[in-house]
Amino acid sequence: MRSCTYQIEQARSLGEACHKFMKELLSGDFPWARLRQAQKLLRLAQRYGRQRVEEACQRALDFDLIDVTRVERMVLQVLAHEEKSGPRQISLPLSARFQRPASYFTRKEKTHGNP
Repeated sequence: MRSCTYQIEQARSLGEACHKFMKELLSGDFPWARLRQAQKLLRLAQRYGRQRVEEACQRALDFDLIDVTRVERMVLQVLAHEEKSGPRQISLPLSARFQRPASYFTRKEKTHGNP
């Protein structure tokens, strides 16, 4: 569980982008310092689905952004967008309490001068 190679192999099962992201995350002189982030990435896939995390990892790799917290935000933004574009509710028209007739907005000519 605490092995970097184990985390990388687990990410391989999620997808190619996740695998590349994990290799980048755990590269360097002190890869074990980022093991918590690696575990978080794997939990994101369990919680939100492999496909969403795979797409977010690919987007992060496109921008050379190796940060699991940002990947999580990307996934949450996609979820929020999906919820907004989900089944639409029928909106009822507002009451016409302050509605004015069309004649109210017609301009009336004023006569200047002596009557």
